[in-house]
Amino acid sequence: MSQNKKSLVILGLIITLSILITVLCYILINPLVTTKEKNTMKKEIQGYLNEELIFNDLDILKIDNKDMPSIKAKAILLNESKVVGYYFKALEENSFGRIELILITDKSDKIIKTEITILEQTMYQENTKNAALAYKGKQLDKLVDANSGATSVSIHTLDSLIRDISDANSRIEKVAVKPYEKWFSNDYVISETQTDVTKTIKKVETILNQGKVYTIEKSGIGEDGSQASSIQAVILLDSEGKILGVELPLDNYHHTKGGYYDGVLEYAKTFINKVISSITDSDTAPSQANEPGNTRRLLLNMIREVRDYEGDK
Repeated sequence: MSQNKKSLVILGLIITLSILITVLCYILINPLVTTKEKNTMKKEIQGYLNEELIFNDLDILKIDNKDMPSIKAKAILLNESKVVGYYFKALEENSFGRIELILITDKSDKIIKTEITILEQTMYQENTKNAALAYKGKQLDKLVDANSGATSVSIHTLDSLIRDISDANSRIEKVAVKPYEKWFSNDYVISETQTDVTKTIKKVETILNQGKVYTIEKSGIGEDGSQASSIQAVILLDSEGKILGVELPLDNYHHTKGGYYDGVLEYAKTFINKVISSITDSDTAPSQANEPGNTRRLLLNMIREVRDYEGDK
């Protein structure tokens, strides 16, 4: 074999060996990098959540060329290998500076957390933070600007970020979520539906062998003291009458929102695990100082109406 041929063979072996070493390093190191990235993101997301969502793992999703440039991170949140929610991070710069937003939904696309993590704006900082909070409870997959009519550049940038997140969310392949899956098994069956049962009880759905779901609407004076407006509550009971959940759909909640709404939601949670027949007429709802109306008292009365209907059967 000539010297030139020997040199070519040796060069080919060196190139082949280099490729094999590169591939091997990628195989060995890449999982370690991915695991470290996942753990870092998991810790970061858990820092934004209190008890709104429990998860113990996540799948980081790749940012693709269909996502808007503002999208910086997205992930599926898992608990015991089951999808429980979705996480997004978006960043945009306007003429004043950058705004970075964290948005987290549950598995049904309901927004449970919005937090501005970078706010380099010279004006309306508190207004912008409050504008982000106004999206809590809304459906990301059926998004309507929560701040329509706002003239602030910062709020316009915020709304743009949330539209970009909604767009990214729409391309995530998802399994359809049944509305009461959180409280009943995912294969639950609605065996009977009654509508317009009373003036206020709009619907009663019987969950086969598991319980009932009441949808009730009632009007009353809210916290701003204006004319009476309605709210809707969805009250879920097990087969023994224990309250599994009390939901207040934001689209049908016509009292003051923001912090007041959050306060009423917290009050609603106090009924969970109580047997509805144990709610008495002497129970009272807490109120806030200088509160003209009391949405909590209205909610308590709605729960009593469900109690009475259950007792009359």
